Amino acid sequence: MLTHRLVVAAMACAAVLCVREAAAGSRPVGITNIAGAPFRKVYLPGTDATQNVCVLGQHGAVVGAVGDETSGGTIFFGEGDTYWTFMELRPDSCAGCGDYALGTIAAAHLALYFPSAPETVTVNVSVVNSVQVPCHFPNFIDANAVICNPFGVVLTCDEPGATIDFAIPVPPGCGLIALPQQTGPPRGAGFLGFEFVSANDSTAFNKPQIAVQAQATTCMSYNPVGFIAYDFVSEYVVGNPVMYADISRCDSVPTRRSTWGRLKMHYR
Repeated sequence: MLTHRLVVAAMACAAVLCVREAAAGSRPVGITNIAGAPFRKVYLPGTDATQNVCVLGQHGAVVGAVGDETSGGTIFFGEGDTYWTFMELRPDSCAGCGDYALGTIAAAHLALYFPSAPETVTVNVSVVNSVQVPCHFPNFIDANAVICNPFGVVLTCDEPGATIDFAIPVPPGCGLIALPQQTGPPRGAGFLGFEFVSANDSTAFNKPQIAVQAQATTCMSYNPVGFIAYDFVSEYVVGNPVMYADISRCDSVPTRRSTWGRLKMHYR
């Protein structure tokens, strides 16, 4: 317990540092206008697009793509670059997800722009807890804060200049739980993460780029560098990355004392 508190305290300090550094000035990025470019959704095998009750995260229409200004590509800082998007399970945004409801995550969505093709990129997908310091913040440091363990997926594109919204099937057992709050409605908060492991093309400018929406909301999207998670909107002065999740169902969770204790350990 003491270790967890120390980690949370460190995360709080990192969050404050993140806000201060972002306010000091953004890092240069290249922004490509992709409005009107070819766009399609690709449902990877095992994804069911017909059974969703709601969508969580950032899912606006894509208008641009973000890459490194000098070397190109989504992977700004070398392989292992990760992006997090905030998700919140609430009864007012996801019907039927009230007190002690488990919202099952059926698919994770990631929108990428491919300046070149054919291209293949390997990505790890995971979900971690959210920390309130002072706004939503991904707890990507604490191993005990993992809600859904990372799993790998290979994404491919055969059309240059295209933007693809990949729907990635999530293994069974991954979900958010709407827990009662002291004030306000119950909510289940977490962060969906995409780690870019590798790309098949060694030419940096041919690597896929992050697709972004027009709406830019802070405290929702992050790009960690070391122990600091930079707010994507504040740091790059652009809209949120299009990254979201499909919730396929909401089920009541048993509230026996032992079960409730375990839930608090994972969703505090």
